[in-house]
Amino acid sequence: MVLYGSEIWGLSHIKAKRSLISTLTDTNIEKIHLKYLKHALGVHKRTCNTGIYGESGRYPLSIYVLLNIIKYWIQLRESPQDTLLSEGLKTNEELVDTDGTI
Repeated sequence: MVLYGSEIWGLSHIKAKRSLISTLTDTNIEKIHLKYLKHALGVHKRTCNTGIYGESGRYPLSIYVLLNIIKYWIQLRESPQDTLLSEGLKTNEELVDTDGTI
C-alpha cells in the first residue's frame, strides 16, 4: 500500500533528491519502515540498518520503487503501438528529443 503508484511518483522523488544513496535512507517512510523492522525483530533502535535489512530479508523501499519503475517502463515499451500508453510514451520521447530535457 505504501508503494501504490510508485512507478509514477517514484522517479520524480528520486530526481528531486539528486542522489539515489540519499533517497534510500532520508525519507520519512523509510525511517518508519526501519522502525517497524527493528520492532518486529526485537532489537535496539540503534542497531545497524544494514544488519536489519539482512536479518529481515528486506531491502530499502526505494529499491522496490526502482523495480516498479523498471517493470512499468518495460510494460510501456512492450505495449501495442495503438494504445494510449504507447502514444504517450512516443510523444514524451519526441519532446525530450526536441529540447533535450524532460
